[in-house]
Parts: sequence; C-alpha cells; structure tokens
Amino acid sequence: MTDFRVVPQALQDCATQFGRSEAGWREASKKVTGNGSVVGESELGILGVGVAAALEEACKSLAKKLESGADVVAGGARALRTVADVYTWEDAGFWRKHGYPDEQHKR
Repeated sequence: MTDFRVVPQALQDCATQFGRSEAGWREASKKVTGNGSVVGESELGILGVGVAAALEEACKSLAKKLESGADVVAGGARALRTVADVYTWEDAGFWRKHGYPDEQHKR
C-alpha cells in the first residue's frame, strides 16, 4: 500500500491492538474476583482474622479499576478508528483533487 490509505491503516491496526488490550484488562478483572471469595476467613487461622475481608475488598477495588482501565482503552480504540475514518475521507478527496494516483484507480 503506497497511497493515502497507509496512515489510516496504521491507525486501524493500532485500534485493533487497543481492542486486544481491552480484552486483556477485562479478563484480568474477572480473574481477580474469580468465582466469589478469594479466601475464606477460617483459611488463615487466628492470625488472619479480618484479613480475608480486607483482601476481598482489595480484589473488588482492583477489579473495578481494571474495568475502568478497559473502558479507557476501548475509548482510545474508538477514537483511533474515528481519526482513521476522517483521515481517509479527507485525504482521499485531497489526493483525487490534485490528481495523485491511488492503488484502487491506478491513475
């Protein structure tokens, strides 16, 4: 690819990578919370009284932050796609207006 689509394609590729990253953030969030409590109160013995509840709260807080991070990354992906679309539209018009060749029209 050598025409005006090079930069927009690179932006689309970045957006795809952001999408993969978002999925990783969401998966990490699910793994942190698991299927319920991280550790039972009795599993830590007498010295662990209160630790299980604190650990549970910390995991919930971390999961929320991971979800929030995933939302931010998803927003970045959407923004990159929007910029790529606008760039393509604007540049296509410029290239054609000034008679530059593009790969589709080979002129």
